[in-house]
Amino acid sequence: FNRNQMRLQAGGVYGQQDTYGDEVTLNALYDRKSISLCQLYYRTDGFRNNNDLKKEIYDLFAQVSLTYQTSLQAEVKYMDEKNGDLPLRFNPALTDETLRDSTYASSVRLGLRHSFTPNSDLLVSLSYRYANYDSTFSDAFFNYGVPQKENGYMGELQYLYRSDRYRAIAGGGYASVVGNGTFDITMPMPPRPPHPQKQ
Repeated sequence: FNRNQMRLQAGGVYGQQDTYGDEVTLNALYDRKSISLCQLYYRTDGFRNNNDLKKEIYDLFAQVSLTYQTSLQAEVKYMDEKNGDLPLRFNPALTDETLRDSTYASSVRLGLRHSFTPNSDLLVSLSYRYANYDSTFSDAFFNYGVPQKENGYMGELQYLYRSDRYRAIAGGGYASVVGNGTFDITMPMPPRPPHPQKQ
């Protein structure tokens, strides 16, 4: 059985190529309420040029039972990732030492569960997500950038019924994702010539 308590779990990793990371989870339970806070951090330089990765994730989850029939959930999540050219290719010459990718994403989710009877439940889920992606790379003449933004909403409704002879699931959902992006090209400015020294 579960009892009122607070629990902390932590772990870490360390290795070559400046590789290290940690994961920490804090859980708390009090009567009909529970909360969980998670954090993950990881970074590495990789095993070749421009193979580095840095990732941060934070997650907050809370749940409360309003009655023995109804419970609510809420979750907030944040992710930030920056990396170079990560895919491992058969031909190393295809590696792009100028490619830089960054991803920022945050989301919010709300959930409801209501039990009409021991055999029937109603589930409701609402969520929102925002993401920002950015990629840059260059060649001998130009610098390129591909920034993108994305907003998305989603709602789901589901009814579940269980009996000794059969089970039934009915529901529906709606999702809307709006995104936009650009492709930027710039020419690097040549360095300024040094100022002539006064005689």
